[in-house]
Amino acid sequence: MRIRIALTSLIGIVMLLESTPSISQTHNYLRKEMDMMECKIEHLEVAMASIIMEISKDQQEFLSRTKSKFEQFKKRYDGKRISYCLEKYINAELDFTTPGNRGIGRISEYVPRFGAFFRKGLSNMSEVDLSKLYEIVQDVILRGYLVHILFIEESVRDSAISSGEELYQKWIPGIYSSDSSEVDENMMTMLSLCSNSALETLKDFINSHKMKGGGFLAKDRTDEIVYYYPIAGFGLRIVETRGY
Repeated sequence: MRIRIALTSLIGIVMLLESTPSISQTHNYLRKEMDMMECKIEHLEVAMASIIMEISKDQQEFLSRTKSKFEQFKKRYDGKRISYCLEKYINAELDFTTPGNRGIGRISEYVPRFGAFFRKGLSNMSEVDLSKLYEIVQDVILRGYLVHILFIEESVRDSAISSGEELYQKWIPGIYSSDSSEVDENMMTMLSLCSNSALETLKDFINSHKMKGGGFLAKDRTDEIVYYYPIAGFGLRIVETRGY
């Protein structure tokens, strides 16, 4: 419930601070030479398995339908197109070398990018741990992506955009300018439910690495940052199937 409330309220708060965002920023964090993983169907299968575990606790009626939809989706999935979008977005979020706190899709610093907020912790992190962090953030985003497929689409839709670059350009501006009033309350609850374990894994990673964000006496913005990742994934699928 706490996550659902946070997801709903955060969008409304940022709407007061954000207008049409620019995507001219192109961040690449220090270890940009690392080969980030392609978002393969196996990564979505892991996310799907976690979602099934979450919804099976109190949403048994969805199980057979969601499994069938996922099998349909697997036949249509374009890993290169989605990987292009996720790699650019996640690398931008983990950028700890570019000065300033603002990330792509924002015109203010109310929701700072992850890499800026946790700059010190990331700058001391090994490549292995950075790769693990990338994987965790990707999983959070994929939860939102799959929620749209499983619970919004009556039948699995084909992509309306063939280019990863075009999809990325159309996706980014909507992440931090979403209107929560357009999202059904039950769907927001489902988005929160399906993202819960991934968000907890991300927070556990932050805590286990003793990452402190924002500097001395700064307000903790962790929730503001990470709760937008499932929303970003949900929005990615909207743009992919709608074409705008």
